[in-house]
Amino acid sequence: MGQSLSRLADWQTDMLAALLTERSEGSGPSLDTVRSAEVLLPLLRDVQDHVWRRHLAANADRLSAVGSGAAVDRRELAVGFADLVGYTSRSRGMGGRELGAMVEDFEGLTADLVARHHGRVVKTVGDGVLFTCTSAVQAVEIGLRLPEEWAADDRPPLRVGAAYGTVLTRLGDVYSPVVNLASRLTSLGRPGTLLVDQELARRLRGRRAYRVRPLRRVSVRGYDHLQPWLVRRRPGEPVPGEDAGPLEDLLDEIADDVLG
Repeated sequence: MGQSLSRLADWQTDMLAALLTERSEGSGPSLDTVRSAEVLLPLLRDVQDHVWRRHLAANADRLSAVGSGAAVDRRELAVGFADLVGYTSRSRGMGGRELGAMVEDFEGLTADLVARHHGRVVKTVGDGVLFTCTSAVQAVEIGLRLPEEWAADDRPPLRVGAAYGTVLTRLGDVYSPVVNLASRLTSLGRPGTLLVDQELARRLRGRRAYRVRPLRRVSVRGYDHLQPWLVRRRPGEPVPGEDAGPLEDLLDEIADDVLG
């Protein structure tokens, strides 16, 4: 709790300092600073209490969904990583204010989208966001929509990787080989794409809204023959009983055979 609140206090102090610097044009602490703090701190306290209670209620709902008798700290989850492509090289040519604004936009958009699809942002790490969902479809919707909603000429492209399996939840974080697998898949993806592991791909079988295709096996750190699966949305709304075409049907059959 101390570590989390320390980070929160750092963020709030930096934001307050930036705001007051803009108003005073760098004249340093003044009576205006003290008066602003006297007004803002009680408001921040009330906002923190409200947000904390909302998150507490949301996590209580997630816990109740696990069911009685199940291990509280071990759950079946979809784990996803969203990563900005070329962030390091692009950030070298940006000023501090511009870089901060881009990161804030990225984190804000991601948090909003993940929440809309009933997921949870576990943490942000520089140019990446780690999130979890209870279902494969939720993770796929997030993974497909994030690059689309983030896309802009003045922003680096986004790629997403996701995997499904048992994870250990501890102090708000998640630990599992599934987390490492999602990270590796993200690093293999091209800009704007979503790659998933075989278990998550298997859970998408029979869902005509998505095209799931196996890619060439690769060797990465910790995985000698990793099989990535590319997930895309089918163009247009799927129509019951309508064929997607001979080639697509054949590729669907091949994918089903591989998934078993």
